Amino acid sequence: MKLSNKFYGSTAALILGWPMLLAVFADIGKGAQSEYFEGSDAFVAGLGIVCGATAYRVLKRRMLKIGEYKTWEFLKEYMSLIIVGVILLGGIGMSVQLYPQALRSPNGFFVIPFWSFIAYFLIRFKGKA
Repeated sequence: MKLSNKFYGSTAALILGWPMLLAVFADIGKGAQSEYFEGSDAFVAGLGIVCGATAYRVLKRRMLKIGEYKTWEFLKEYMSLIIVGVILLGGIGMSVQLYPQALRSPNGFFVIPFWSFIAYFLIRFKGKA
């Protein structure tokens, strides 16, 4: 199956992820009313979406041979994957402070990072087939 050279899904993910990533500043401006910032859930979800979409886009461009794959592209791809992995491991319970928040908001800590890995590896193996 041939890979499409369109980037609609990852562009939509970036458009959705950046405002979520910046949502933490809304709560900082109000001050901490509770034990956790309310915007931190959106921040973690946005970070997972942005990093997952970035890794996906770099991999897809590399598979389609669009542009050159330089050191910067390598760093973007693998640092994004590492950040998504840290979010997922933090949600599983590697970080004691994040665990209660991960249970309260599982989408940002479990669903989004897991889906980022699924999308990344699907395109990686799809390109080799």
